[in-house]
Amino acid sequence: MYTKEELAERYSKFANSQLLEILDKKENFTDNAIAAAKEELQKRNLTSENVDEYIEDKEAKEQFAHEISIEELTGGEKIRFFFFGFVPIINGAIRANFRQDGYELKLKLSRFYGTFGFLSFLATGLISVLATLTTLTSVIIWITFFPIARFIEKKAYKTR
Repeated sequence: MYTKEELAERYSKFANSQLLEILDKKENFTDNAIAAAKEELQKRNLTSENVDEYIEDKEAKEQFAHEISIEELTGGEKIRFFFFGFVPIINGAIRANFRQDGYELKLKLSRFYGTFGFLSFLATGLISVLATLTTLTSVIIWITFFPIARFIEKKAYKTR
């Protein structure tokens, strides 16, 4: 654990926004850290404009994170995950990026379309074998499952 003096030396190199964040998230810091951050901010003679800038920046970041988390898949992405969602090499990296970048809804929808597409592929294969359908008929049946997936998505995820 750092002493108050060590923290003061360290915090002297911090940006104003970093120090304000310490005060904003006090529950994550020790009493020494909070006291050192307060002292450093007092030395810098921050104005209310500096604090307002920090608050506006924080609110903008939160708004951006929220907008990203509710962003939907594009039509092309839905098609790709439906018809090729079970190919891990293609979609594993894309899903990892969604997760890392905070695209929560895109991640959920990619899983939904991949799973639904795979299950509809299996169902189409079973129907084709049992009914001895042609390849073209089987493909048409599989494609028909896509609008069903879109309908379920709109109901289950309340998307556009």
